[in-house]
Amino acid sequence: MTAGLIQITDRPSALRRVEGYLQGLRQTVQRQVEIEANIYDVTLNDNFQFGIDWARVARAYSGTLVYGSSTLPEAIGGGNLGESALNLGYQSFSRQIGTDVLPGGTAGGTTTVPIVARNTTAMVDALRQQGSVEIISKPRIRALNNQTALIKVGTETPFFAQTSTFLQSAGGTAQTQGDQIMMVTVGAILAITPQISEDGLIALDISPVLTSLVGTERSPSGTATAPILDTKQASTMVRVPSGASVVLGGLIQTERARNKRKVPLLGDIPGLGALFTGHYDSKRKKELVIFLTPRLIN
Repeated sequence: MTAGLIQITDRPSALRRVEGYLQGLRQTVQRQVEIEANIYDVTLNDNFQFGIDWARVARAYSGTLVYGSSTLPEAIGGGNLGESALNLGYQSFSRQIGTDVLPGGTAGGTTTVPIVARNTTAMVDALRQQGSVEIISKPRIRALNNQTALIKVGTETPFFAQTSTFLQSAGGTAQTQGDQIMMVTVGAILAITPQISEDGLIALDISPVLTSLVGTERSPSGTATAPILDTKQASTMVRVPSGASVVLGGLIQTERARNKRKVPLLGDIPGLGALFTGHYDSKRKKELVIFLTPRLIN
């Protein structure tokens, strides 16, 4: 087999079977999945600093949940995803959401929740009971069967490194110096690989990565800087019917800020304003929640 060509010599009956197999294989490879993603930033209330309580969300949500067995996704790159992470896969039965559907203590875990009901708005309303919800991106992509699609939502942050170039000539060696720019993505990167089964179900291999910039480190020579990144990564696989939504959460980051507070008018007096001005540190926790809805394209 060269250049994508196959040459077969056999009986006509065997060639017909091979042709049928290759046609079926070609149809499988060429099938496509449209993936709709809604990415939300949930700023958690003080009562939910360990992450979203998915058991509480389930009680507030009035849809139907299709669920399976529990597994623990692996935390990679320093991300603490919790010990009670819940992976809810697709099975052939469903039940109404209630207090028994999601076991208690799922707060702080990386959670995948396939929702059979098409009303994802109700799930977002349930999340608002635990913090302020802001949508940050709504991409829609297409992927071939068994091919990875990539969604990136973030900021490309530049860093500079000093480079030296030596030029040899008849008069000797000359050295020139310059700056080389390097880009680092700060934000969320989502890799999704769909696999379409013969019964029409879609298996999604999902790997979300959340990266935040903590600071910078200068080289010993002082001529270059490198980023210090806080990275949280998880990997999970779920199997859902076309049109069902998968919810992923558990990727939590802490934002810290130094704030200034002063007494009106008195804080603006030159020389004396510092007596009426104070600084305080604040922090807030955010959890990234991702809704994925795969649909078969005929």
